[in-house]
Amino acid sequence: MTVVVIDDDPGVRRGLSRLLRASGFEAATYDSADAFLARPVDDAGICLVLDIHLGRMSGLELADCLDEQGRSVPIVFMSAEEVALPEPRSSHSGTIAFLRKPFDESELLEAVSRARDACREVTPAV
Repeated sequence: MTVVVIDDDPGVRRGLSRLLRASGFEAATYDSADAFLARPVDDAGICLVLDIHLGRMSGLELADCLDEQGRSVPIVFMSAEEVALPEPRSSHSGTIAFLRKPFDESELLEAVSRARDACREVTPAV
């Protein structure tokens, strides 16, 4: 599974990419929702680690866009803001978890592992 990190902070992208790779995951990073949407559409075997507060399009708006397109992608939302976060699975079909920055590495890895399990349920190994 490839974990796609979408965050406008280059330090966060770099740090999470290193952590994920060291933990045995493939990782790809994007600095915006628009950059992610500009890539060729192939959502098989991916999950998103998605910052809620991005530039032009927020993480929640990206999740809405994916839902509208019928794209089922597991999402781990993250935010540094002190905002009320919805409960997992309450607003977007692929929501796995909401993590408040800074979060413990084990919290992220546990959520990504749940996302991996969700990917396997959607696309079982042949």
